[in-house]
Amino acid sequence: MGTYLRAPTVFFKIIEQRDKLKPLIEQADVRYGIKTGCNEFFYLTKKAAKSFGLEKAFLKPLVRTKDFRRVMVRSEDVKNLVLAVSKEKPELRNTNVFKYIHMGELKNINNLSTCRSRKRWYDVGVKKPSSMFWSKLTCQRHIVPFNDAGAFADCNVYEITPKDESQGKALCAILIVLQINNPD
Repeated sequence: MGTYLRAPTVFFKIIEQRDKLKPLIEQADVRYGIKTGCNEFFYLTKKAAKSFGLEKAFLKPLVRTKDFRRVMVRSEDVKNLVLAVSKEKPELRNTNVFKYIHMGELKNINNLSTCRSRKRWYDVGVKKPSSMFWSKLTCQRHIVPFNDAGAFADCNVYEITPKDESQGKALCAILIVLQINNPD
Protein backbone atom coordinates (compact mmCIF):
# COMPACT_ATOMS: atom_id res chain seq x y z
CA MET A 1 0.00 0.00 0.00
CA GLY A 2 2.98 2.32 0.54
CA THR A 3 3.39 3.03 -3.19
CA TYR A 4 -0.21 4.31 -3.32
CA LEU A 5 -0.03 6.42 -0.17
CA ARG A 6 -0.45 9.70 -2.05
CA ALA A 7 -2.90 8.39 -4.65
CA PRO A 8 -6.17 10.31 -4.91
CA THR A 9 -9.42 8.64 -3.87
CA VAL A 10 -10.51 8.34 -7.50
CA PHE A 11 -7.53 6.04 -8.12
CA PHE A 12 -8.91 3.46 -5.66
CA LYS A 13 -12.38 3.70 -7.22
CA ILE A 14 -10.86 2.98 -10.62
CA ILE A 15 -8.84 0.05 -9.26
CA GLU A 16 -12.02 -1.45 -7.82
CA GLN A 17 -13.47 -1.43 -11.35
CA ARG A 18 -10.31 -2.68 -13.09
CA ASP A 19 -12.07 -5.72 -14.57
CA LYS A 20 -14.08 -3.24 -16.69
CA LEU A 21 -10.97 -1.42 -17.92
CA LYS A 22 -9.65 -2.13 -21.42
CA PRO A 23 -6.15 -1.66 -22.80
CA LEU A 24 -5.58 1.64 -24.60
CA ILE A 25 -4.91 -0.17 -27.89
CA GLU A 26 -8.53 -1.40 -27.86
CA GLN A 27 -9.80 2.14 -27.37
CA ALA A 28 -7.53 4.12 -29.67
CA ASP A 29 -4.93 4.07 -32.40
CA VAL A 30 -1.52 5.09 -31.11
CA ARG A 31 1.29 6.10 -33.44
CA TYR A 32 4.68 7.75 -33.18
CA GLY A 33 4.96 11.42 -33.95
CA ILE A 34 6.82 12.61 -37.02
CA LYS A 35 10.39 11.43 -37.45
CA THR A 36 11.98 13.75 -39.98
CA GLY A 37 15.59 12.65 -40.11
CA CYS A 38 16.59 16.34 -40.10
CA ASN A 39 14.51 18.58 -37.87
CA GLU A 40 16.54 21.63 -38.89
CA PHE A 41 15.16 21.27 -42.42
CA PHE A 42 11.62 20.02 -41.82
CA TYR A 43 10.68 22.02 -38.70
CA LEU A 44 10.32 25.73 -39.29
CA THR A 45 9.23 28.70 -37.28
CA LYS A 46 6.47 30.77 -38.87
CA LYS A 47 9.04 33.50 -39.50
CA ALA A 48 11.43 31.11 -41.29
CA ALA A 49 8.63 29.66 -43.43
CA LYS A 50 7.65 33.17 -44.45
CA SER A 51 11.26 34.15 -45.25
CA PHE A 52 11.52 31.19 -47.66
CA GLY A 53 8.11 32.06 -49.09
CA LEU A 54 6.88 28.51 -48.51
CA GLU A 55 3.29 27.97 -49.54
CA LYS A 56 0.84 27.38 -46.66
CA ALA A 57 -0.50 24.27 -48.39
CA PHE A 58 2.81 22.54 -47.59
CA LEU A 59 3.03 23.60 -43.94
CA LYS A 60 1.22 21.98 -41.02
CA PRO A 61 1.18 23.03 -37.36
CA LEU A 62 3.65 21.13 -35.17
CA VAL A 63 3.86 20.72 -31.41
CA ARG A 64 6.68 19.43 -29.31
CA THR A 65 6.67 18.35 -25.67
CA LYS A 66 7.84 21.80 -24.57
CA ASP A 67 4.69 23.28 -26.15
CA PHE A 68 2.43 21.38 -23.74
CA ARG A 69 1.33 24.19 -21.43
CA ARG A 70 -2.17 23.00 -20.51
CA VAL A 71 -4.56 20.10 -21.05
CA MET A 72 -5.53 21.44 -24.47
CA VAL A 73 -3.17 22.42 -27.29
CA ARG A 74 -4.62 25.51 -28.93
CA SER A 75 -3.56 27.28 -32.11
CA GLU A 76 -1.77 29.98 -30.09
CA ASP A 77 0.38 27.26 -28.46
CA VAL A 78 1.78 26.23 -31.84
CA LYS A 79 5.17 27.83 -32.43
CA ASN A 80 6.49 25.61 -35.23
CA LEU A 81 5.43 24.21 -38.55
CA VAL A 82 6.40 20.99 -40.27
CA LEU A 83 7.07 20.74 -43.99
CA ALA A 84 4.39 18.37 -45.29
CA VAL A 85 4.84 17.61 -48.97
CA SER A 86 3.29 14.48 -50.45
CA LYS A 87 3.47 15.41 -54.14
CA GLU A 88 6.05 14.31 -56.67
CA LYS A 89 8.69 16.91 -57.58
CA PRO A 90 7.38 17.54 -61.13
CA GLU A 91 4.06 18.61 -59.61
CA LEU A 92 5.90 21.13 -57.44
CA ARG A 93 7.65 23.04 -60.22
CA ASN A 94 7.18 26.80 -60.03
CA THR A 95 6.64 26.69 -56.27
CA ASN A 96 8.88 27.93 -53.50
CA VAL A 97 8.65 24.56 -51.79
CA PHE A 98 10.30 23.04 -54.91
CA LYS A 99 13.19 25.49 -54.46
CA TYR A 100 13.38 24.66 -50.76
CA ILE A 101 13.53 20.92 -51.50
CA HIS A 102 16.26 21.58 -54.07
CA MET A 103 18.19 23.55 -51.43
CA GLY A 104 17.87 20.52 -49.13
CA GLU A 105 19.33 18.31 -51.83
CA LEU A 106 22.26 20.70 -52.28
CA LYS A 107 22.88 20.32 -48.52
CA ASN A 108 22.71 16.50 -48.92
CA ILE A 109 19.72 16.18 -46.58
CA ASN A 110 18.21 13.67 -49.02
CA ASN A 111 21.15 11.34 -48.29
CA LEU A 112 20.62 11.22 -44.52
CA SER A 113 19.57 7.70 -43.51
CA THR A 114 15.97 8.41 -42.45
CA CYS A 115 15.32 10.66 -45.45
CA ARG A 116 16.96 8.23 -47.87
CA SER A 117 14.72 5.40 -46.66
CA ARG A 118 11.52 7.12 -47.81
CA LYS A 119 10.01 6.90 -51.31
CA ARG A 120 10.14 10.69 -51.53
CA TRP A 121 12.89 11.80 -49.18
CA TYR A 122 11.05 15.04 -48.38
CA ASP A 123 7.69 13.38 -47.55
CA VAL A 124 7.53 12.87 -43.76
CA GLY A 125 4.21 11.05 -44.06
CA VAL A 126 1.87 13.59 -42.50
CA LYS A 127 -1.68 12.21 -42.55
CA LYS A 128 -4.56 13.28 -40.32
CA PRO A 129 -3.95 15.05 -36.99
CA SER A 130 -4.57 12.99 -33.87
CA SER A 131 -6.99 13.91 -31.08
CA MET A 132 -4.48 13.98 -28.25
CA PHE A 133 -0.81 13.59 -27.40
CA TRP A 134 1.21 11.54 -24.92
CA SER A 135 4.74 12.74 -24.29
CA LYS A 136 7.53 10.17 -24.18
CA LEU A 137 9.40 12.60 -21.94
CA THR A 138 7.18 13.09 -18.90
CA CYS A 139 9.91 14.33 -16.53
CA GLN A 140 8.06 15.67 -13.49
CA ARG A 141 4.75 16.42 -15.15
CA HIS A 142 2.33 13.98 -16.74
CA ILE A 143 0.06 15.67 -19.26
CA VAL A 144 -2.06 14.31 -22.10
CA PRO A 145 -3.22 17.40 -23.98
CA PHE A 146 -6.25 17.35 -26.27
CA ASN A 147 -5.34 18.54 -29.78
CA ASP A 148 -7.68 21.49 -30.40
CA ALA A 149 -5.12 23.04 -32.78
CA GLY A 150 -5.21 20.24 -35.37
CA ALA A 151 -1.45 19.99 -34.96
CA PHE A 152 1.00 17.18 -35.60
CA ALA A 153 3.63 16.06 -33.12
CA ASP A 154 7.33 15.37 -33.31
CA CYS A 155 8.94 12.01 -32.61
CA ASN A 156 9.11 12.55 -28.83
CA VAL A 157 5.33 12.41 -28.67
CA TYR A 158 2.80 9.65 -29.29
CA GLU A 159 -0.29 10.68 -31.25
CA ILE A 160 -3.51 9.10 -29.95
CA THR A 161 -6.75 8.91 -31.93
CA PRO A 162 -9.78 7.28 -30.27
CA LYS A 163 -11.56 4.66 -32.34
CA ASP A 164 -14.77 6.44 -31.36
CA GLU A 165 -14.03 10.14 -31.97
CA SER A 166 -17.07 11.18 -29.92
CA GLN A 167 -15.25 9.78 -26.86
CA GLY A 168 -12.05 11.76 -27.50
CA LYS A 169 -12.26 14.29 -24.69
CA ALA A 170 -13.44 11.65 -22.21
CA LEU A 171 -10.52 9.36 -23.09
CA CYS A 172 -8.13 12.27 -22.81
CA ALA A 173 -9.43 13.10 -19.34
CA ILE A 174 -9.12 9.47 -18.23
CA LEU A 175 -5.52 9.30 -19.47
CA ILE A 176 -4.68 12.43 -17.52
CA VAL A 177 -6.22 11.10 -14.30
CA LEU A 178 -4.99 7.52 -14.42
CA GLN A 179 -1.70 6.78 -12.78
CA ILE A 180 0.12 4.36 -15.00
CA ASN A 181 1.86 1.64 -13.03
CA ASN A 182 4.58 0.07 -15.18
CA PRO A 183 6.23 -2.78 -13.23
CA ASP A 184 9.52 -2.70 -15.18
